[in-house]
Amino acid sequence: MLERKEFNRAISERPLRLREILQQAFVLLNERFGGFILLMVAVYLPVHLITQYTLLQVDLSGESLEQLWGQLLSVYKSEIGLSFLEMAAVLVTAVLVHNLIFDEERLPFGTAFYRGLRMWLRAALTVMLLMLLLFGTVMIAGPLMIMPGMLLFIFPLILLGAVMYNLFHSFICNTAALRGRFGFDGFRYVAFILRGYMGKALGSSAVILLLTGAGSMLCNYMLSSVTARIAIPWLAFGMQVVFSVLFSIWNIYSYIAFSILFFNLEELKREKRPVD
Repeated sequence: MLERKEFNRAISERPLRLREILQQAFVLLNERFGGFILLMVAVYLPVHLITQYTLLQVDLSGESLEQLWGQLLSVYKSEIGLSFLEMAAVLVTAVLVHNLIFDEERLPFGTAFYRGLRMWLRAALTVMLLMLLLFGTVMIAGPLMIMPGMLLFIFPLILLGAVMYNLFHSFICNTAALRGRFGFDGFRYVAFILRGYMGKALGSSAVILLLTGAGSMLCNYMLSSVTARIAIPWLAFGMQVVFSVLFSIWNIYSYIAFSILFFNLEELKREKRPVD
């Protein structure tokens, strides 16, 4: 495992190994654990309150298929909206991680939260543009997928699309939070960072998402098993919200790892970096 000084030097000198990214993400999480806990409460408490309340409104008994579909569609729309709220956690994490790696003086959490949050609108607009581009790609490529022999590629392409979306989503937020770039300018900067390292970035992203996704799913499965046995609705609701917020530490860990990957690739191209 790299020592802190070795890591700070290595991030600017060579591509970090995946093992080093995962280890240092844990180190940085531990170094600023209090700040990340505050971030979890500030962002994920309202997110999970709204999520659990929305799920309570879904009644699976005595509903027609059309009514059930309408309820599930409402939940899906709510989740999409909340994903933009969660973006605040990605932005603030980027600011905190940059401060831990590159600055000698620790930034107060309130200042880091403000710096990340003030770029939320720029990041949100760029992510919406990313979603539109992906939707357009699906609309164009969709008819091709029904051709004979192409069905075998649907699942791998869906997985690849999910990994690419999460990679670009994270890099867009880091670019907006720390470089002030958004829209097509933000895309241009992200493309510049990834040029020559796309394979490494996709591979690292896939492992980060697999590890944190598996950890989060396991924790939530255990939580659901416990709350299903609680007969008091308000107690089950409270436990679901509180522990869901605590389990969002997996999300924060993945954001830290993605930020380390971003800064590593950015530093490797520092001399060629476009003017901010």
